[in-house]
Amino acid sequence: EYLNERIGVHTRRKILHQ
Repeated sequence: EYLNERIGVHTRRKILHQ
């Protein structure tokens, strides 16, 4: 499921911004 990986990258960026 490469789609999950794409979402993970987006979430990681959000956490970094926090």
